[in-house]
Order: sequence, then structure tokens, then C-alpha cells
Amino acid sequence: MPPNSDNLHDLINAPIPAAIIRPFGAGAFVFVCPYATAEMPEEFDNLGLTDAQSQSTIAWHAGTLACATHLSDALDSPVVHSTVSRLIYDCALPENVPEAIIAKQDAISIPGNAAVTKAQRSARSQQFYRPFRDLLNETIASRRLPPILVSIFSFEPDTYTLLTQPDLRICFGADDHLAVAVLQATRQETVLNITVDSSEKGAQNGTHILEQFGDLNGIRSLQIEIRSDHIANSALQQTTADLIARLLSTALENVEHGDQGLLR
Repeated sequence: MPPNSDNLHDLINAPIPAAIIRPFGAGAFVFVCPYATAEMPEEFDNLGLTDAQSQSTIAWHAGTLACATHLSDALDSPVVHSTVSRLIYDCALPENVPEAIIAKQDAISIPGNAAVTKAQRSARSQQFYRPFRDLLNETIASRRLPPILVSIFSFEPDTYTLLTQPDLRICFGADDHLAVAVLQATRQETVLNITVDSSEKGAQNGTHILEQFGDLNGIRSLQIEIRSDHIANSALQQTTADLIARLLSTALENVEHGDQGLLR
């Protein structure tokens, strides 16, 4: 995986619907935040949604970009993120799948997506997914050493079982060594409930990023899903990011010392 900083530099400076934070950080990780924003280009007229609907969980995962930015600062690693709402195009899914542009989510109809033609789907894919894909691929390729890919999402806890809901959900790709090491690192945290699963068993937000950008590149990858109430304001975002940074740092050190994967 040779460095390719010239290509990355071109992508950073191009007017594309994806962005990168700390592109030349020297840390071991590449963070990915596909649901970073609720922004929609003006020409989509909010997809016919009310302001409240367009700012809700169906449109983005509030707090994930702020958390990823804190992780970037703590671990000196880049963050690649989308700059448009997932309702315009869901960059966490494979290209051109029907679910990438949905007409209904959580019982809310999305008028602007109700009658999207095949040509319009293809145009959105080219305009929004491919730049995100290319920027992420170039970021991975530009690293001097194979990085560890970490995608950041959130999830809404079930209010009826709030006390038993996990704080974090961890999903891993083809290689479970880092997931095992993260699980071991949680033993040093006094208050933490975490679940760990393999990608084939599924995750709430899908595992395309792990498979497409992690497994196919031959690099270790994790998907971290954070309970939404743990990143609901700036103080919680910082606290949660500090916790995840500790877990990842300890896990990386354990993996480098040869801990074996045990989760499959």
C-alpha cells in the first residue's frame, strides 16, 4: 500500500461532497463518519421534509462527527466524512443498492425520494457516493503503514430497556484481533457495557464500510456504534471520545504484542 499523497492532496482540494480532517496525521487509524451531517444541497428542497424531520435521526447521526473529530485529535489520525445527509445518498451502503436512496424511514415518508428514476439514482451515486469512496480509498492508500479503519455510527437505545442497553456496539470485519483487544481493554473501565459481533452477524448500520474498505484492502477494521444519549452534547462527545481513544490505544498495544483473536 504505497503512499499516494499527491492523489489525496488533489481530492482534499476538490469541491466534492466528502471531506477529511487531519489528512496527514501520523496515527495508526483512519476514522470514517458517513452519517456526519443533516445538510442537503439546496436543489433537493429538503426532500419535502419538515425542518424537524430533516434534522432527526433518519437524516444523520448527531454527535458522531464531533466524537470522531475528538478521536482524530487524540490519536493524530484522519477522519473521512460525508458532507450531505444520508437521505440524499447513504454512503454506508454499497453503490446503487435500492436502500441507498430510501422513500420511507421510521414511518416517515420522504417525498423527494419517492419517485427517483434509475437515471437519477445513478446521478446521485456519481455525485455523492463515488467522491466519498474515492476520498476514503485514497486516504487509506496514502498511509505509510496499513491503517486500522474505524467507522463511527450511533444507535438509539430502547427506552424500555435503557439500563441494560450497551454503551457501545463493536462490529469487526474479517480479522477479529482488534475487536478482541478492545473487549479486553474494557476491563480497565469501571462503567462500560459493550457488545461485540462479527460483520456476518450484522450490525444496526450495516457493514459495507468494513467489507469494502477494510477487508478488501487487507486491513483491520472496526465499526463502533455509540449510544446516542452518550454523545448528545459537547461535553458527552468529548468524554465518550476520550473513552474510545483509551480503548483503541490499549487495544492497538495489545494487538502489537501478539494477542490472538477468539471471537469467531
